[in-house]
Amino acid sequence: MAKRKEIKEVNLASSSNLDRLPGETETMELDGIRISVNEEKVESIQKELEEKIEESRKKVYAVSMDSDVFNSFRNFINENSEWSSTEAIGIVEINKSLNKIEKEGIKDNMIYMSALTLEASHYFISKSRGKGLEEAKNFLKLYKPLDIALNDVKEDNKKLEEIRTRLSAAQQGIEIG
Repeated sequence: MAKRKEIKEVNLASSSNLDRLPGETETMELDGIRISVNEEKVESIQKELEEKIEESRKKVYAVSMDSDVFNSFRNFINENSEWSSTEAIGIVEINKSLNKIEKEGIKDNMIYMSALTLEASHYFISKSRGKGLEEAKNFLKLYKPLDIALNDVKEDNKKLEEIRTRLSAAQQGIEIG
């Protein structure tokens, strides 16, 4: 017969937390493991994360696109994009962005899109299907510029995830390289 392991209940919210000064590092010992949470570091990383999130909400990404490709893109979204159910919201929002771009004009064969619009546009174009060489060439004219610009969005999202990981580690008293 197997022995039952004894389960210990540990109260991490000890009264010693009340004795700490603001910003003071909290240290706890749990079954021989020393856990240290630096509140100043946690607050600093939280602030960094909030600033990065705000920056990413406002950021626009340059997409290489001349007026012919833009018109093909607009036509694709308005006439040929396939959607189902609530994906319709994405089509409507992309169209709003395209109207704004058209109103502002294309500058130096570049258009500027938010991360969300860029990701949604890439998604809908990626879903498209076609036949033959000519349709394949037209698809690539739309797909390539969005895919290239999407790499910048992915890099920014990666940086955000790294900050979230550092915050989570700091909140748990873990140091990561």
